[in-house]
Formats: sequence, structure tokens, C-alpha cells
Amino acid sequence: MPKQVIIPPGTTAPIAPFVPGTLADGVVYVSGTLPFDKQNNV
Repeated sequence: MPKQVIIPPGTTAPIAPFVPGTLADGVVYVSGTLPFDKQNNV
């Protein structure tokens, strides 16, 4: 089952080994995200 990592444009790189979304077998799995700016400030 190949998967595709989804990181929306304009967002910062993850600071933990998590991504905002993953597409696998035609299903999109999403995770909650915190309101960080580009300098990783809340």
C-alpha cells in the first residue's frame, strides 16, 4: 500500500515525526495541528 505524505504549501516543516495528512489507498488521513507561525512560535 503506497502512501503519499501531504504537507500544505506555506506551512512550516514538521518539528516532530508527524505530517498534517497522508493519502493511502484513496483515503486521506489527517491529524490535528497547532497554530505555529513560520518561526515555530505559537
